[in-house]
Amino acid sequence: MPIFFVELLLPIIIILILPFIAIPQFINVQNKAKSSAARNTVRNIAKECLEALSKKDLAYTFSKVELPGYRLFPIDGNCKGNENNLIKAKSENTKKYPTYSFNIKTREKKCSHDGPNEDLNYCSAKRNGDW
Repeated sequence: MPIFFVELLLPIIIILILPFIAIPQFINVQNKAKSSAARNTVRNIAKECLEALSKKDLAYTFSKVELPGYRLFPIDGNCKGNENNLIKAKSENTKKYPTYSFNIKTREKKCSHDGPNEDLNYCSAKRNGDW
């Protein structure tokens, strides 16, 4: 009888422990997916705008995109960027998601965040990181 109890109890313990391992991994995957979506959106908008500007289409604006956890700048979609020539996906929670920016004039891709480590979801540093 005691052996049967141990054989029954062991799988139950394993099943109870698995969520504590799997759930943090799943949350990390979600965070990386949101960051990746923001980074790719800025990259695609930058390509679209550079092409329009190379054709001397100075009035071209990019389409508004819904990015959960982020806001796109400039708000008016101006391909020349904001006052600093930046097209930016600004994170609403910089501890979990980096802010990504692309400078239309210099073509620099930079990111920043307030996360616990230097590297956070494809951003190489807390300030002026590369992506």
